[in-house]
Amino acid sequence: MRLALEVAEEAMKQYSGQWLQMGSSTS
Repeated sequence: MRLALEVAEEAMKQYSGQWLQMGSSTS
């Protein structure tokens, strides 16, 4: 189940980056 974990981590990174960018833009 390592692949699933890697995919989840990658998705979290992307999501985090998007959310951070959105927050920065709004601020």
